[in-house]
Amino acid sequence: MDLRGRPTRRRYPGNFGDPDIAPPIARRRQDRQRADGIPVGPNNVLAEFVNFSPEDLEGEEWRRLPAPLEANQVSNLGRIKRRRTILTQHMRHISTDRRLYIDLRQPGHRQRGMDDLVLLAFNNDEEQRAQLPYIIHNNGDETNNHLANLRRATYEQYTAADDALRTEQDLPLRRIIRSRRMAFHYNPLLLPSHPDYVQRRYVYQDGQVSNLRDDGRFLRQRVDLAGTRFVEIRHHGTLRFFPVGELMVDSWRDFDPDRRDVIHNDHNLSNLTLDNLQPANRQEYIAHITNRIRVSPQEVFLPVAHIGNIDYSHYIVSNQGRVYALNTKSIISSYDGKYGFECVQLYSQRQSRHYAVHQLVWCAFNGRPVQRGLTIIHADGDRQNNWDTNLREVTQEDGLTAAIMDRRDWFEDYRDPNVDDEYYQENPPEIRGEEWLPIRNLMGDLRYPVPTRRYEVSSYGRVRHTTTRRTVRVLISASGYQYVFLKGRAFILPRLVASCFVDNDDPQQNYLVYHKDGDRSNNHFENLVWSAPENFGIFATATRYLAYRQDRHERVFYTLREATRFNFDGQTFSVHAIKDALLNGTNLNGWAIFRMIEGAVEATYENRLQDQVPAFAPVVVDNAEALEVPDPLMDQDPLQDLDGINNVTGAGIRLA
Repeated sequence: MDLRGRPTRRRYPGNFGDPDIAPPIARRRQDRQRADGIPVGPNNVLAEFVNFSPEDLEGEEWRRLPAPLEANQVSNLGRIKRRRTILTQHMRHISTDRRLYIDLRQPGHRQRGMDDLVLLAFNNDEEQRAQLPYIIHNNGDETNNHLANLRRATYEQYTAADDALRTEQDLPLRRIIRSRRMAFHYNPLLLPSHPDYVQRRYVYQDGQVSNLRDDGRFLRQRVDLAGTRFVEIRHHGTLRFFPVGELMVDSWRDFDPDRRDVIHNDHNLSNLTLDNLQPANRQEYIAHITNRIRVSPQEVFLPVAHIGNIDYSHYIVSNQGRVYALNTKSIISSYDGKYGFECVQLYSQRQSRHYAVHQLVWCAFNGRPVQRGLTIIHADGDRQNNWDTNLREVTQEDGLTAAIMDRRDWFEDYRDPNVDDEYYQENPPEIRGEEWLPIRNLMGDLRYPVPTRRYEVSSYGRVRHTTTRRTVRVLISASGYQYVFLKGRAFILPRLVASCFVDNDDPQQNYLVYHKDGDRSNNHFENLVWSAPENFGIFATATRYLAYRQDRHERVFYTLREATRFNFDGQTFSVHAIKDALLNGTNLNGWAIFRMIEGAVEATYENRLQDQVPAFAPVVVDNAEALEVPDPLMDQDPLQDLDGINNVTGAGIRLA
């Protein structure tokens, strides 16, 4: 005790780093004193590697290691010495590897496994060591390096012995993480000092991944935007992200380069048990996804292909015109393009392009791109009907003729007073402050003339007949837009409102209508804005939720709170339950539910997922991507800017 009553600490002279800690020589002398004179037996808690007595133990034999380690001798009881000095063995700090290591103080041999040295000294089996890299401890104790307790084995023999031992002890089975696709492969022949050394970790049958502190402790699994479970592992100072499903398949069933995708048999992404995971190629993976996301049994999905030289294989398109993103596991929302075509925005390598849906459908289901000089038309004249059976590849002249004939039929119905609508709503309620204006031609869209003499549109997004004052019934498209039928033709309601109440300084460039709040049901004129495709990401920020059953109509929700009030066949769900269903890919009482995301949301999701891609395996690209500008004839209106032709009536052209 010092003068203040505090306990004094022993000071070791000569240790300038920390005088409170004994220098290495003093510590070694203390260890020898503690171990000296203590007999070593099978029931003694003192293991052989702690005994520093140079005296031979009972039954101990010594062998010299082969060059360049001939200065060291190893015994059949797992001890190692240099001349008359017993060397200290140690375990890896914070590691599930419980083997004993020795520092031989030679370049390339700073951390050698003691079990490997015992077999190498007594068997001198360097060639066998390369063929049988794993070492089995017969009694399961990795600190017992008796020669009789060790044998070399292949990976299959090692896992079989480990399974037998853990089954006997009633412990869950495990596998050492080995993933060639992510360059995270444990190699027992590499020393810890090697730059490519990967510490030994385990992945269990239930999908848990062990940490480095203990075999029974697991890493925390996180969930990305697409519902994929992954773990964070720091390797050589870099934090990397590993999908658990791929680790399971690679470690338990080995990596097959022809079957890179992983299928969850029950469609539940949170179920990572071995029995629920199955490797698959891209065709099998798409067929598995189709069984859940299709609206009807007749709907078929194929990868988006033959669109220039850009790789869009992470998107699939159906024969009904729906586009699904495999990376974000979301349905891509479409928008009404300049000429009435349904369009989507796709991303590849952080670059976005806008495409007409009918172009994607035709190229995917015909297995080739549209030939130069030809175009795709809709057989029934409805540019929103993108079924593969409704699409035809024709010449530019035939496409022009079909468009003119379709407009002539419309113009005849437009002038026929006997043709009337059947979508009226009786006794519409009055809205305070609502303003009505006659409908006028749509800016940037001259497919069909608007019946300006008979209909009016309001600032709140309603359409009524000028004579009867009856309101036209509003319908909702599959992409969430509201539309009305006027004289047998469908017109997008936000376009009608914006054409009358929203100024447009440049109709040729700003021909798209967006909702400021992202709610496509809010067609108030103050919520609408004209914009060019270049500004697509500014307003397209909404996320909607699509729920459907294959034997029922679809239902679109604009918020999760709205979805909680919906009756899913006699049952309602909380926001937490709906979020879990979206992440895990599960159903809600038989109803499938998905995110319907806009272009900007898709861009955000893609960028956030792309930020994790470098942490995964190197992506093998067969051919370098080249940006190819598609044929402009594929996206243009057949009747645009044609001299001598009336864009409304089609007059001025001679039909064959």
